[in-house]
Amino acid sequence: REGWIETKFVTKTAGLHQQYKTLSSEMSTMQENLRQAQIELPQLQEQNQTLTDQNLQLSAQITKLKTTLEQERTQKEAASSKEKRQLLTYGGAIAFLGLFLGIILTIVLSRRKRYEGWA
Repeated sequence: REGWIETKFVTKTAGLHQQYKTLSSEMSTMQENLRQAQIELPQLQEQNQTLTDQNLQLSAQITKLKTTLEQERTQKEAASSKEKRQLLTYGGAIAFLGLFLGIILTIVLSRRKRYEGWA
């Protein structure tokens, strides 16, 4: 059998019954997703709190380590400065002692070897 239908009765969209079935299945899928999200929410909140606590602990530890590092650097610089001063003092003392001995030996040895002219 063949028949004709007027174009005003033909649409490109699905009928109300088909739209109802599609929307109903989409709604049930969305409700299931919502239930799963509500189940996961407390776990995710707990994980978030745990990670926040760990972050705070690590931040405190970083601050403590930075302070310790700065103290160690200060102590190292102080020890290095003290060592340099000590080495400078020792070097100066050795130089002064060498100069003093050189002058004394020159005076003492020049008194013994005083001679007049060619011997």
